[in-house]
Amino acid sequence: MNKPSAEIRVLVNLDEEMGRQPRVSKTGETRADQHRVVIKCSKVVPFDSLRAYFTRKASFNDSCLEAISKSVNVVTVSIANNILRFLGSPHA
Repeated sequence: MNKPSAEIRVLVNLDEEMGRQPRVSKTGETRADQHRVVIKCSKVVPFDSLRAYFTRKASFNDSCLEAISKSVNVVTVSIANNILRFLGSPHA
């Protein structure tokens, strides 16, 4: 398996993506609805312990808890990849 790059940074302008005009502040300055999305690689999720727990071959332990905790990060990265795909980014 190829090792992915360590980090992907994308600046997302939601006004531009949604076809809206930037907001104007009280001082008259235009402020675009921009957000910086940073996707970082994390360590491999140990699903073997979770699989063993769900198939009743092992009891719940710290490695199951670690797998669940890291799964949240995987879901977050999956959502971020979907956003990048939606925006047409070559990093998706």
